[in-house]
Amino acid sequence: NYYSTPISVAWDLDFDGTVDTGGTSVTLSAASLDNRPVPYELKVEGRHPLDGLTATRKIPVTVLNVNPVIQSWLLVDAAGRPIDTVMPFALVGRPVGGLGTFTDPGRLDTQTASVAWGDGTISRSFVAFRDALGGNEGKLEARHAYGSPGTYAVGLTVTDDDLGAAGATATIVVVTPRDALQRVLDMLEALIAGTSNATARTHLIAARTALRGAGQSGEASGALAKVDRELIAAAIAQLQNATRYLNRAA
Repeated sequence: NYYSTPISVAWDLDFDGTVDTGGTSVTLSAASLDNRPVPYELKVEGRHPLDGLTATRKIPVTVLNVNPVIQSWLLVDAAGRPIDTVMPFALVGRPVGGLGTFTDPGRLDTQTASVAWGDGTISRSFVAFRDALGGNEGKLEARHAYGSPGTYAVGLTVTDDDLGAAGATATIVVVTPRDALQRVLDMLEALIAGTSNATARTHLIAARTALRGAGQSGEASGALAKVDRELIAAAIAQLQNATRYLNRAA
């Protein structure tokens, strides 16, 4: 009976020196462990239930680093609207926001981040930042304004304290106010050409007139010419007129 009695097995899965998890097969999670030069020692103990005699063995466990994971990386305009999905472009000189979230399988790891805006500027300090220590979701908010129009690849890099890194890239188109108006006019032309409702079409044409002006002789009255002459208040007034007509068309 003694020799046929099953031996109980227990493990020290939290590496505190005490075996406290029973079973001949267990799962070890390294989420709360960190890589270090000296390996962890996983203690396993066999105990005879009749007399309590034990046998112990220590198994070396080396924990390797796993890189952080970027969950999301999004560019937004000053009003918080996503660029490239809701807003097709951003304006020169106006703030652009970068919103990122990330995680790290290593619960003990801390992280830093950097944002390369594509124009030679790199941000390492942010409007808001929280790392993913303890299994939390890391978050950051960066802000930047472009001095020149163009198409830029904006890269986010998140690096943990073991130098494991993850990266993500978003693309942004930056235009001047005049280019922005011209792009809107191109969109309006497509809308007008594809609109069969007479009332809606009338309002769309009125919006186009507010932006471009009324023909060759009346171009100076449109928002486009006002922007060219830096008549900001007058340009805004025409933009408001165009918005009203677009609302009526909608």
